[in-house]
Amino acid sequence: MKMLSTKDIREIQELISMTLFFGIPLGSTLNDTLLTHFWNGRGEWNWKTLLLNKIRITQHWLYHCQSKKLSFVLPHDHILAAWLSGTSRINGIMQPIIQSLKGDACVVLYGTSNVIPFIPDGVPFIAEDQLWNYSVKEWRAEYRKCRFQWAVQLKSLCRKYEFPVGAFEHLELLLMIASQNIAGSISYLKKNRPAIVLTDADRSFKWSCLVLAARKLGIPTVTLVHGGIDKEATWFSPVLADKIICWGKLDRNKLIAAGERSEKILIGGCPRFSRDLPVVANNNLMKLSLNREIPVVMYATHIERQNFDLVESFCKAVENLDFLLGIVRLHPSENIVNYRAIIEKHPGVKFFENQAATIDESIALVDVVVVHGTTVGSEALLKRVPVVVFDFDADPSELAIDFVNIAGCPHARTPDALADILRKILLNDSYRQKLQMAAENYVNDFCSTYGEESARLTASFIRHAANN
Repeated sequence: MKMLSTKDIREIQELISMTLFFGIPLGSTLNDTLLTHFWNGRGEWNWKTLLLNKIRITQHWLYHCQSKKLSFVLPHDHILAAWLSGTSRINGIMQPIIQSLKGDACVVLYGTSNVIPFIPDGVPFIAEDQLWNYSVKEWRAEYRKCRFQWAVQLKSLCRKYEFPVGAFEHLELLLMIASQNIAGSISYLKKNRPAIVLTDADRSFKWSCLVLAARKLGIPTVTLVHGGIDKEATWFSPVLADKIICWGKLDRNKLIAAGERSEKILIGGCPRFSRDLPVVANNNLMKLSLNREIPVVMYATHIERQNFDLVESFCKAVENLDFLLGIVRLHPSENIVNYRAIIEKHPGVKFFENQAATIDESIALVDVVVVHGTTVGSEALLKRVPVVVFDFDADPSELAIDFVNIAGCPHARTPDALADILRKILLNDSYRQKLQMAAENYVNDFCSTYGEESARLTASFIRHAANN
């Protein structure tokens, strides 16, 4: 399979979007899969996957889940807030914003049930599968019109980019599901007509369908920035919603450089962020088996092709420094089982899954954070914790280029270089202070406001968009 660029990803979506379903282009609904499975190389491709997807296609054609009738009457001109999942990252953004919108007839549409415990008291909520009430006959008629042309486009793309066995069936299944989500979203929005649709991520598979349907019906849409934006805004642009509320000037500049109109971009800060470190609780130390009598250095993983090589090299670097403890915090999409071989090879390094501690708790437990390209680095700089970029290439990729060029973070390309930098940070007070002063230039442009102030500002943007 050829290595895909951001330009390739966007061209693939544009080609598929040439075929319209109920007048709506569906290419952008594939964004998650194209980036995760093909761009990051995380897809599992084999004949078993191919056959399973063929079976799933048949099931989605023959059987249709129809949603139950709502148990309550939706308020007139409500704000429909689409909240994808109950992860600490998304909860920390959505919960305070929903709290600020409580008096505005806000209704939460959740993607997974683990969102429910975090919805503020008094805010009604409905499940994402409540959108599945649509005319199966009309959907089948429209799908038949599009299916052949989609198949021609997908086969052409599979040949051009040398996609592996099973990729065609996987993409065909996703387009089928997206078309059903579009049909359900149109039906729901026509019947209940919210004043505005807010999403935590308009490029996610589920909410992209909701946003596209709302745009078709002329319902205003707003989306939030839920994570770091790389230099090409790969995961965020083209923005599907009418407005996007980002964290600071750096985000805004990247979105404009990616082709977004400036009037579409608002700066609202991030409700999840603060500049204060939480108090380190003893139970957190016990849970992660950490000894705080010695310095702790954390590597935060990211979903990238060379992730395992970087983790292995990090382990080699910290094992050569007997005065510190190295730990590895996994990305939310990763499972510790996948690191079994590295863990057995490097028993002196502690690994823990993402849910074992929040980002704030993790940063509070360590003295230095090492990253390749993740917002954990940004949050460490916010908390005034030194960050080191670990990248084998001369030019750091994605978010890390800002850490080096703007925040002044040191860049290591080998285990030995990383060990030298860690030794210098931990043993040289003046060097560490110099790094902290340089990081403030980055922090000021990275996020404009924090916490409740950011939530109130974001809520005011949403109200304004709804009223207009």
